[in-house]
Amino acid sequence: MASRFHLPSWTPTVVMAAVLYALVTVHLVAGLISTIRKSREERELAMMAARYPQCNVIRLRSGEWFLTDKATGREYSPSEVHGGQT
Repeated sequence: MASRFHLPSWTPTVVMAAVLYALVTVHLVAGLISTIRKSREERELAMMAARYPQCNVIRLRSGEWFLTDKATGREYSPSEVHGGQT
């Protein structure tokens, strides 16, 4: 292929190395973003658990908080809990 376009014979090796480097870089950045996201979610969960120690705290897929009273098992719904806000 390199000879067809009159390129040096080492060009395919450099191109493959660059593609491999780019793939590894994308993988590392995606892992870092995932780690940051998990850390943020764990921190928010800990903040809500500290704010409502009498409740079990669960984050729903919609982003809203679901609180259940530990003593009764019933849903606890204070007026200040809003989805996505802590």
